[in-house]
Amino acid sequence: MGNKIIEYTHEDECVDKYMDLLRQLYNSDLRINNHVLETKKLLYHENPFFNYATIKNFIVAKNDIIIAHASAIIDKRNLGVGMIGFFDCIHDIKVSNMLLHSAIEYLKQNGCKIIRGPINLSIWHDYRFIETLKRKPTIFDPFNKEYYIDFWKDYGFKIAEKYVSAVRSDFNFVFPYTKNAYEENLKKGFKIREFSKKNSKEDLKIIYGLSKQIFEESWNQVDISFEEFFFIYEPFIDKINPYFFEIIETNDSKPVAFSFAIPNPLIKNQLILKTMGVLKEYQRQKLAATFMYSQHLKAKERGFTECYYPLIRRSNNIEKFPYQGYEIITNYVSFELSLK
Repeated sequence: MGNKIIEYTHEDECVDKYMDLLRQLYNSDLRINNHVLETKKLLYHENPFFNYATIKNFIVAKNDIIIAHASAIIDKRNLGVGMIGFFDCIHDIKVSNMLLHSAIEYLKQNGCKIIRGPINLSIWHDYRFIETLKRKPTIFDPFNKEYYIDFWKDYGFKIAEKYVSAVRSDFNFVFPYTKNAYEENLKKGFKIREFSKKNSKEDLKIIYGLSKQIFEESWNQVDISFEEFFFIYEPFIDKINPYFFEIIETNDSKPVAFSFAIPNPLIKNQLILKTMGVLKEYQRQKLAATFMYSQHLKAKERGFTECYYPLIRRSNNIEKFPYQGYEIITNYVSFELSLK
């Protein structure tokens, strides 16, 4: 029997078969169990994302064995744009082409003029492919086989965005360039406070509001609801160490920036500087440098020997790494296809 396409939306049986494919493709990856749980959660019909978007999933089956999967996603808040996510495939370009064709035709028939991916629902979730890497993938890295990039390029997708991740083990490269900014901003009346677990939902609302403004110009950004934001981040509350989750406020207690770091559960003594953002009108006041000083000082005090900076957009000023002593360890790409 030849390969056949199976379509579904949220049916548990099909989702479970997709999970089997993930385990088959990534059985040696220590992150796979968490990835399966997270993927099932995202595809669940009660995910609040589906109040604003639709999904059509495509499976390629051979002799009733699932060999490829992709999702065609349309977010009503992103007019004319279709997304392909949850893409996984055996090493067979014909299967990949069959899968991509099915997803793209669906999106085309539903009025999409631009196709972007890989995006697992939105860029608030996993998106991008790893292109090259010097170490094993770690927390916050996407799951993909190296041949996926060739498959997408072969179909006609063009690279839309490039990103990097980097590490630094000598924090002394950071301190001389950031200490003055840290001290001056405290003198000006800026205050650094920790995330409050006691008032976690209220502080998540603050981070939500800041994030929507700070990252509004990001590639394929959509204005998600707080319900969606809370669905994503509520499970992390218990894992948060407030010591590494900082919010900068003005002297009248207006939140204007935040920085979130977390110890890497997979790499001993590594602190992940996950997200840092400053409101546009405050970006000339060296608040990012203030965070860099504070977070690296805390990392040093707590015995961390390395900081990891995940997912920095190429052309972003931060990507230029003004403080020497870093090493880029991973390169990522995302894709776009314009339909005629």
